[in-house]
Amino acid sequence: MGAAVKRLHLPSVLRYPLLTRMGRCEPRVVSGARVRSGDVLAAGNARTVGLLHAATSGVIELTPAEVLLHPDGLEDALPPLAAEDLAKRVCDAGIVGLGGAGYPTWLKLQQAKRAAVTTLIVNAVECEPDVSADRSLLRGHEDEILAGMRALAAYLEASRTILAPGEGMDVDIADTEVARVTGTYPSGSERTLVRRLLGMELQDRNPTDVGVVVFNVATVFAVHRAWHHGERLVERVVTVQDENCWLRIGHPVRELALPEGEVTVGGPVTGWLARQGESIAKTTRAVTVKTPVESRPCIRCGWCADSCPEGLLPQELFRHINAGHWTGMDALRLDDCVECGACDLACPSRLPLLATFRYGKSERRELERRARDAAVARDRFTARSARLERLRSAERKEREARMASRREWTHRL
Repeated sequence: MGAAVKRLHLPSVLRYPLLTRMGRCEPRVVSGARVRSGDVLAAGNARTVGLLHAATSGVIELTPAEVLLHPDGLEDALPPLAAEDLAKRVCDAGIVGLGGAGYPTWLKLQQAKRAAVTTLIVNAVECEPDVSADRSLLRGHEDEILAGMRALAAYLEASRTILAPGEGMDVDIADTEVARVTGTYPSGSERTLVRRLLGMELQDRNPTDVGVVVFNVATVFAVHRAWHHGERLVERVVTVQDENCWLRIGHPVRELALPEGEVTVGGPVTGWLARQGESIAKTTRAVTVKTPVESRPCIRCGWCADSCPEGLLPQELFRHINAGHWTGMDALRLDDCVECGACDLACPSRLPLLATFRYGKSERRELERRARDAAVARDRFTARSARLERLRSAERKEREARMASRREWTHRL
């Protein structure tokens, strides 16, 4: 797969769903309005979703589920961002973790600054096989990524910066430590990277707990564009089947030139089937097409456990989730799954292990949410009952006092 990055023509419409994997957005535009590139189309909780900007100028069509932007071809844009604080500028630009997590970068910056991190790692290790978006970005924009690293290091006052390119990448930067990561898949997850580069285990901990912060190379590039050019995040590099392309956020997946097969948003290992109306999101690294395979019963070979970089027991997790046994998830460490899909690759029965683990995580979060809501409702009921009992007790005392005062008179013959 070559390193050249194509720039595709604008599609007929850009689609921005209001319900994202990080939370719900509320529209900030109305149907028929004309917007410029950079205008805020929708906004969610700043700590989860943040801002969603128009990727070009055009006319808005608002539906209950999404914001549709019909480009007018003029490419009118708002003036550049001007906030003088890096975290504020990043927040205004709508930058999130572009490696796939989607965590708001401004929040990660503030947390790292409060933790006084000393080491900044830029992750340029590709997420999975046949995906080369990060590699292409690093090859074509090395100087800009270096400028983004320097801006982040200066803001965090980090004394050590490490650029971690993947296998086959020759990078030589004078004032930055380069640690090439080689070996078997997966190597690019945050936890795995910190363990391999620094020898630190992060089980039940965040990198900031050990004085480290990790940013994906695409995120660093976006930070550079925001900080040095005032640009909002409206496009990204995506691996589309066998080539890398600059795609606007909101580009419909179905308008990409793809061969026949199951269209997958994400790489061939960790991706999921494209839904109707699916579009390129900020966290979309790849769009691929794969041939469907038929699953067979588990033969208890243990290959999935051997392949897991976190030392989990995928076959046991698979069995417990399918049986709805949620009480054993803590012992089996479901939350430690980094969703690399190595178990899927190793499984001779072609079981949908990764999809099952994703379902298990979402179902568990839903159960925990319901438990929290039930606890809140129970506490409110208990507090209300106590308040009513106090009122009834006060009324009884007052009534008894009145009755007692009426009995105190002098009897006369």
